[in-house]
Amino acid sequence: MTQKAQRIRPKPPSGPARGAGKAVSLLDRAIEAQTAGDLKSAKGFYYKQLAARPDDDRSWTNLGGILRREGRREAALAAQRRAHALAPDRLPVRHNFANALDDCGLHDEAAALRRGLLRENPDNPEITQLLVRSLRSSGAEAEALEIALAARQRFSDHAMLGLETAVTQLLMGDYAAGFERYAARWETDKVTRPKTSLPHWTGGDISGKRVLVMYEQGFGDTINFLRYLPHLGELGARVSFLSKGPTERLLSGLSGAETVVTGSPPVRDFDCWASILDIPAAYHRTHSEVPPPIPLHLPDDSRARAREIVRPHADRFKVGVVWSGSATNERNAMRSCHHRKFLRLADIEGVQLFSLYKGPFLARYHADGTAAFVIDAASDDRDLADCAAMIDQMDLVITIDTVTAHIAGSLGKEVWTLLHWEPFWLYGSSGDTTPWYPTMRLYRQSVPDDWDELFARLRVDLAKRTGTGEKAG
Repeated sequence: MTQKAQRIRPKPPSGPARGAGKAVSLLDRAIEAQTAGDLKSAKGFYYKQLAARPDDDRSWTNLGGILRREGRREAALAAQRRAHALAPDRLPVRHNFANALDDCGLHDEAAALRRGLLRENPDNPEITQLLVRSLRSSGAEAEALEIALAARQRFSDHAMLGLETAVTQLLMGDYAAGFERYAARWETDKVTRPKTSLPHWTGGDISGKRVLVMYEQGFGDTINFLRYLPHLGELGARVSFLSKGPTERLLSGLSGAETVVTGSPPVRDFDCWASILDIPAAYHRTHSEVPPPIPLHLPDDSRARAREIVRPHADRFKVGVVWSGSATNERNAMRSCHHRKFLRLADIEGVQLFSLYKGPFLARYHADGTAAFVIDAASDDRDLADCAAMIDQMDLVITIDTVTAHIAGSLGKEVWTLLHWEPFWLYGSSGDTTPWYPTMRLYRQSVPDDWDELFARLRVDLAKRTGTGEKAG
């Protein structure tokens, strides 16, 4: 259920209210601005409207929708609580409130709301889909899957329900069923099909075919799932992989591909195309185990550059750190922490931290003095080959779930991956290890958004890892 601005006018107050006509006009103007995508103006109108009409549930829920879109999860939840307190029976308000609850990790409360919505709207597959997600996020994976599979019998053509079913199965480690259903992603707005006239391979006989395999989603996803590429060769295909920008040198000589191509290769050179995430469904029809990560190529000049950066700190225990992923990722605000959190680790005896982050949040890392203690080793990276070579020089990598984690895991480097309370299905819902990367240790938030407790554990464990013991700080 996509949240939309509610245009219905609020019920007039009993008795005269100064400026009542102006208040209604402000609501209309706010909705028009929100509908047009002018969120800044819309917020201003809602602020004025709510100053005059604090009992206007539509303004509260619409404002909450804007705040949610801006990633201001706590403020969005506060606005939706106000709306729900004023209009607890209105379906759009309840839906928006449930979304805000899920965003803040309050999944049990969100699931309760969605159960009520589903009882009143049993033929709405979108409500079922969202209930499945709330239950899965709360840790009730088995119940989520039971509801999803039952609903799929009735709503077999609902793509998002199919995708939520697939993700639930993948989270539970049922890769055969999960990857088979994961094809539903192509029917949603979550993934964009590449612009090509080549036919799409969907799992049929591929022996003797020339296949162009394309990247999908983020760089981390691509690097992780490239482990499945050799399976196409086992099926008799001749494989080329379409590399992208920062990955070109890193994937030179890629295992499982006859060639690595760039740009827009001629269509005549291929019989069909496949996404790197299409291959696991075919692989897991006959294999239960997860294949090992692919080898990555570290160019000599990248290695030399990395050695020079770390040379003055050769006698220190070198830890590469990353606090944020791509700012365009819709879940980046949830998975990322503030760079200053790593200062809690900077004074551990014998340890030197190196920033492996590159992106729009570097300016404030330099501005507040953190760069004096966490050395900038990545802002002038040319590509991911430079990043990988620097990771190779580290004794340990500590990173949020971003491409750095996948590169480190693929290199066999010891890596501690920091997970927010609702991580990518790849990491499962519990435990501190993953079959995808044997050298990776997982650190999960105990409480939604509580990075402080997680870093307290990190400090103790890093001190033990370096043999220095815990220091107060």
